[in-house]
Amino acid sequence: MNQRHKVDGQPAFVLHAYPYSETSLIVDVFSRDHGRVALLAHGARRPRSVLRGVLLAFQPLELGWAGRGEVQTLLKAEWQGGSRC
Repeated sequence: MNQRHKVDGQPAFVLHAYPYSETSLIVDVFSRDHGRVALLAHGARRPRSVLRGVLLAFQPLELGWAGRGEVQTLLKAEWQGGSRC
């Protein structure tokens, strides 16, 4: 039986993000407790998306995600400080 996996408040860094459909992104992240994880960021490519300016490579983030399988769904992403390029 495959249960839904939910993670909240996980420190992480974006390694790479690439387009998936017209408005979404697949984001490869490296998190402290879960290692490398692939996440689907629904609507992240929309002009008014709050995720658009946050999902930058190598910036300290706090992430939350849920799902099953290889690609899970990104639920939240918050920038945790550092230098923005």
